[in-house]
Amino acid sequence: MALTVAPSFTTEQTMTNSNNPSAIKALTIRRFTEIYGISRAKTYRLIEAGELRAVKVGTRTLIPVDSAKSWFESLPEVCVAK
Repeated sequence: MALTVAPSFTTEQTMTNSNNPSAIKALTIRRFTEIYGISRAKTYRLIEAGELRAVKVGTRTLIPVDSAKSWFESLPEVCVAK
């Protein structure tokens, strides 16, 4: 399953080229939580548990897009009973 990052960007996102949405290399914690619908606390727990990679740039915590995709793809699929 591929991650699609919405084309609406804010100044809180880290991009290499603001005119090219596919050039995003990292997400802020806020943007990650918006995309995946999980809380900030859960995000930090995932980072602390080593399930999600994050980097620091000054005081900011950023999640590399490849790490976000890997985490998402590692989630179990829902099995519907027949």
